[in-house]
Formats: sequence, structure tokens, C-alpha cells
Amino acid sequence: MNYHYATWEAVNSGEGDAPEGSGGQTLSINTFVIMMLMNYKKKTLGNENPWTVLMLDNPFGKASGAHVLDPIFTIANKLNFQIIAFAAPEIIKTEISERFPVFWALNINNEEEKGKLGSVVGKVVHGGRVRG
Repeated sequence: MNYHYATWEAVNSGEGDAPEGSGGQTLSINTFVIMMLMNYKKKTLGNENPWTVLMLDNPFGKASGAHVLDPIFTIANKLNFQIIAFAAPEIIKTEISERFPVFWALNINNEEEKGKLGSVVGKVVHGGRVRG
């Protein structure tokens, strides 16, 4: 078998012959590190709850390729992680939103009547995006 290893700097910002890439590689590695550390912590505490929630703010910014997303979601599933991602709907790519069984569209209410200004209004969408 042939293995290829790169330094942390090469993965994050490109180095020598290693191209920088789209930024998805950095996302993958950072997500893996977070999941591995949380999984280790869960096991050392003797946590009997097999599922862990991982809440991330716009984690998929530059990533959309299957070669980046497939490993993230596969490892999350194997380690019993539920990913909750927060991002503006207009920046979430279809390739990403379709990977979540539940997709919530949340908006901040602009109506001043009945004291609802600033409240969060949501709509649950299964298997896709909010259109229109």
C-alpha cells in the first residue's frame, strides 16, 4: 500500500507541491479532530448516552464536494454524532441541505405588532430546501 502524509500547514494553507484546495480539506480535518476529541471525552467520562450533538456555525462554507462531505457524515454517523448546522439559507448549497433528514428554515420576525419583533419563526422542511 502507498500512503501519503502531509503536514498540518500543507493541509490548512498549501505548502510546497501540495495545493491549497478549496478549503474543504481543512473543514474535514477540523471536523474530524472535534469529533475525535468529543468522542474521547465522552468515553473517558463513562457517558452512557451514545449520541452527541455537535452544533456548528456555517461549517460547510467552502465545502460541497462528495469527497469532502461523505467522510464527514460517515464518521459522524459511526461515532453517533448529530450535526446541527446554523447558516443563512441563501449560503447553504443543495448538496449539503439534502444530507440532513430535517431542514429548518428560521427567520427573525420583523413584525412589531403583538410584541413579536425579534422572535424566531421557523418552518420545518423535510428532505430539501425552502423554495420561494
